[in-house]
Amino acid sequence: MKVIDDDKEKLDQVEIILKSQRNKFKKKRPCVYFWTIIGLGLGTLFALFSIFQYKSLNFAIYNRKVLDDLTKKYLGYTTWDKLLVKSLFTPSFDYNSKTPRFYGEYFKKEDPGRYNATLNQAIAASASSPVAFDPLTLYNGFGIREELIDGGLICNSPSLYAF
Repeated sequence: MKVIDDDKEKLDQVEIILKSQRNKFKKKRPCVYFWTIIGLGLGTLFALFSIFQYKSLNFAIYNRKVLDDLTKKYLGYTTWDKLLVKSLFTPSFDYNSKTPRFYGEYFKKEDPGRYNATLNQAIAASASSPVAFDPLTLYNGFGIREELIDGGLICNSPSLYAF
């Protein structure tokens, strides 16, 4: 029965090692709990801060009505065919359909239902950076609602769409 006695000695040694490791863990347990609570608390504070910051970004800094009034005052309801410069176009982005809008005389002739905005509407749409102004809401010639924002947010160089 020598084999059983050797195994018993090895099992006793393993038991001693496990007991010592359990005692070390018990001594460290309050420290682990402390750092866990600190981490969860900081994570909660960060999440709350992020939510409040996100809510503050939902509102524009400037009033959309002021921009619309200024463009109407200085541009009136000028249409594209009454401009002296025929190559002017203003880029914006339709947030609903996720497509760019290039307002100008050429595009109005190509697709009059989609590009039926006046000059003041197109410039107001192109100036609608989401943090500064609320999007400009227009209904195109097909009766579809378009939420227009600044075209530079999606493509800073409109010439890239020419390819």
